[in-house]
Parts: sequence; C-alpha cells; structure tokens
Amino acid sequence: MGLFPSAAFAWNIADEKFLENSDNVNELRFRLSYGSTGQQNINNDYAYQATYYASTSNFMYREGNEFYTTYRPSAFDRSIKWEVTKTANIGVDYGFLKTGCMALLIFIRDIPQTS
Repeated sequence: MGLFPSAAFAWNIADEKFLENSDNVNELRFRLSYGSTGQQNINNDYAYQATYYASTSNFMYREGNEFYTTYRPSAFDRSIKWEVTKTANIGVDYGFLKTGCMALLIFIRDIPQTS
C-alpha cells in the first residue's frame, strides 16, 4: 500500500477585471499541478508472493508408516518498494476572438524514483 498525493491549481485570467472588455481574449487560463503515482511491477511480477521451500526432516508429518515433506513459505520481503513517478505540469490555455478557437501549451516533467 502506498500514498501518492497530488495537487493542482488553475487560474482563468480572462475572468479578471483587467481583461473583461477584451475582444481578443475570451479564455486565458494558467494551470499547474504536481503529484506522484506508484507502480509496483518493477523487476519481478511476483516479488510480493511467497516462495515455498521443502521443510527439513524435523518438520515432516507421518501417516501410517509414511513420512511426508511439508512446505513452508519464505518470509515477507521488506525490500520491495514502489516505483514512484513524480510529475509536474505547467500549462496555458488560450481562447481567442470568441470563435471557440483554442490553443494549449503544456510542459510535463516526469521524474521516476524508487522509495
């Protein structure tokens, strides 16, 4: 289980008083966000599952004259970590001439890490 927080902010500058009478700009939005996501399948698809080992002769069970080997799971591997990708986005949306024409510019930066 992991914790992957994120936050986002957007400001439609076209709603401000200094642009309310503009004929050229009907939308001008500045956006930014930052967050992280987790990926658990890094090196081994089954790393979280136990591996079973045959027990020693001290831990066999008997049924009649036969002795049977038991199998025990390995201990939990505490070194398994999430692959965490932190992402930062900066963007500008621009709508102009009240025609529904829009332009969009986004810069995305992904930074993979292991936590």
